[in-house]
Amino acid sequence: MTRKTCWRAAKIFIDPSANEAYIADGYGNRRVIVFDADTGKYKRHWGAYGSKPDDAPVGAYDPAVPPSKHFNTVHCANVSKDGFVYVCDRVNDRVQVFRKDGTFVKEAFFDTKTLRSGSVWDMTLSRDPQETYIYIVDGVNEKVRIVLRSTLEVLTSFGDGGRQPGQFFGVHNITTDSKGNIYTTETYTGRTRSTVPLQGCRAGDEDRTRRALATNPVTRVLLEATYEKDLHPIHRVDVLGGARSWGR
Repeated sequence: MTRKTCWRAAKIFIDPSANEAYIADGYGNRRVIVFDADTGKYKRHWGAYGSKPDDAPVGAYDPAVPPSKHFNTVHCANVSKDGFVYVCDRVNDRVQVFRKDGTFVKEAFFDTKTLRSGSVWDMTLSRDPQETYIYIVDGVNEKVRIVLRSTLEVLTSFGDGGRQPGQFFGVHNITTDSKGNIYTTETYTGRTRSTVPLQGCRAGDEDRTRRALATNPVTRVLLEATYEKDLHPIHRVDVLGGARSWGR
């Protein structure tokens, strides 16, 4: 493919501060590519570690060998308010961080023994002014990780594989709203789920992560509401504490 052409792009992120569209050009190509959001004019692109991308097919992911110098399914590219680009390198089980010009900053790996479709499917940033946390969905291990953005350290995670409350089946995308609610979608079931902060709940004293999260109103205590296709809530469960449920 030519440098200005996408091939089976996975996701688009609009950076309003620069009026640029960041394309996770990852199902066919292996790159992040940036266009003017109004005109569609090509601006720049890069591959893993900020290098020139190689869009040729790569072999199967092998956790026993050194990390790949190339992306393997670029599945998202999100821009933070302070000017960093966070890229989901899905099959390589990693997040790579760049400056807006494509300069490589750092990377972090998650459940590196994850095979098949990888452990980093999508991400979104928390809505507090500092965008303190990254929420990462993992559709193979069926969980949402809460990651400290400054260090890329995993603070905690929630979810498990299955079709019941608190479980995921191919959790694929994630976003948040202005109130801190977290929304996920699933690949195989068509379900949309909402995970909401519940104010005034006490986290367990034995868990450092829960204590840390309990001090932040964006992620105080997580609840999940699962919706049927008509969007009527059918159940709700506290995934970090005791279960609760309610019917229609």
